[in-house]
Amino acid sequence: MKRLLAVIGIAATAVAGTNAFAVGPVDTGTEAGTVISNVATATYNVGTTTGLTSASPASEFAVEEVIDVNVSGPVNQSVTSPQAVNVTAYTITNNGNGEEQFDIGIDQSSSDDFDVVPAGDPVPTSYLYIDDNDNGVFDANDTAVDPTSTGELTLAPGASKVVFVRVSVPSGVLDTNTADLTLAATSQTSGASTAGQGTVLVGQGTDNVNGTTIDAVVDTSVASATVTYTVTGVAVELTKTFTSAHPDFGAGIEVPGSIITYQIVVEVTGSGTAGTLVIDDAIAPSSTSNVEYIPGSLTLGGTPLTDTDTDSDVGSATLVGATIADGVNVQVQLGNVDGGDPSSTITFQVEIQ
Repeated sequence: MKRLLAVIGIAATAVAGTNAFAVGPVDTGTEAGTVISNVATATYNVGTTTGLTSASPASEFAVEEVIDVNVSGPVNQSVTSPQAVNVTAYTITNNGNGEEQFDIGIDQSSSDDFDVVPAGDPVPTSYLYIDDNDNGVFDANDTAVDPTSTGELTLAPGASKVVFVRVSVPSGVLDTNTADLTLAATSQTSGASTAGQGTVLVGQGTDNVNGTTIDAVVDTSVASATVTYTVTGVAVELTKTFTSAHPDFGAGIEVPGSIITYQIVVEVTGSGTAGTLVIDDAIAPSSTSNVEYIPGSLTLGGTPLTDTDTDSDVGSATLVGATIADGVNVQVQLGNVDGGDPSSTITFQVEIQ
């Protein structure tokens, strides 16, 4: 059984990656609502009586919520005109110490050369998709963000989420023309979006510890990142699929012990050259990805490639840490590829843990 994971248009002159993973969790300090209590004790003597004590009333306070959000992602994307779909991954992180709800939206520049249009499905007007299954690739399980809604994303303290920006490029746009698109995440706490750093919002904090009313302190309530789409004469498209098999249960089974064979098809289109084209596929540590790379499984066009990066072939599978369980970066260097050249097919295998 072959399953389509993603079709992604990417920059032709940069390293081409296929995965994006939410970072974190980020250490945000003591959680909002946590009660901190302190008592002072006096020990004293009166005459021949020793060891008398006296204690102060408890001095208690609840930790206030800090509202702090960050948006990160690539700043440049190479596209062609026309181009049906381009997918760019961004990460939104709640750096605050309390659960927070965010509105996510898109703004197009009015001073650039052209406008991209949403490539939304099933919501035709939507640019944005939330990576609900946290697999790091755009697929059918991701939720389209309705541009008329608000508060689409709720993040626990220190948590992050990948959001995909999915656009189309119209026809007739000249080479080197650019379009700027800004993804913004805005806190939905009342009064936060217009408040300056250090502003205290009385009674507006989120307390998931004790459920009491606490204040919120604004650090960064609105964060954004801008991607510039530049029209070039060449584009690179990656299509990633997988097949699965279990040694005891047969094909099409995805359970612990199953072997997953990933296939990446690389196609260069247009009239130019994708220079120094490199394909990377980062396999996260098995503790988070639940899979481990199978050594010696990397191929290009059906020809085996070695895992080492010190020999003469174009492939490698480099350990991120001390063992395979710590993660592996699979890489294939395709060199200079002209638009219209035959596609390249990369495969490698992982085992479900």
